[in-house]
Amino acid sequence: MTYLWIQSLHIGAALVFTGGLMLLAVVVSGGSLEGGVLLPCEKRIGFAVLQWDRRVTVPALAIVWATGLGLAVWGGWLSQGWLTGKIGLVVALSAMHGILTATLRKRMENEVPPKSSWLRYSPAAVAVCLVAIAVLVMVKP
Repeated sequence: MTYLWIQSLHIGAALVFTGGLMLLAVVVSGGSLEGGVLLPCEKRIGFAVLQWDRRVTVPALAIVWATGLGLAVWGGWLSQGWLTGKIGLVVALSAMHGILTATLRKRMENEVPPKSSWLRYSPAAVAVCLVAIAVLVMVKP
């Protein structure tokens, strides 16, 4: 029964984290972040997203990692190939979260972040990683 509660917490936190990550990806990939002066409404949106990230998305990410590693140890799956693939994708999503947060924070400080063409496609990259994680978890190839 405890395993199911931890698994439920893991899934719930993963949903919250991925929602916040997708929000970051959409805001950062938007055209208004490419340069120039931000309008006051754009700054309000950017600061609101950063505040949500700090208060909700980051704690959810910590819960995802803690419960996920706990479940992997408890289930004895650490040597499974599908779990290695999932962990690789989660590491990529965690890194993407850090890059997107830093990019948005720099933009809110009126700095022009370095041009990165992949940021434009970050929402699609998040979606592809999430689908791949779902397939790995359900199919366990």
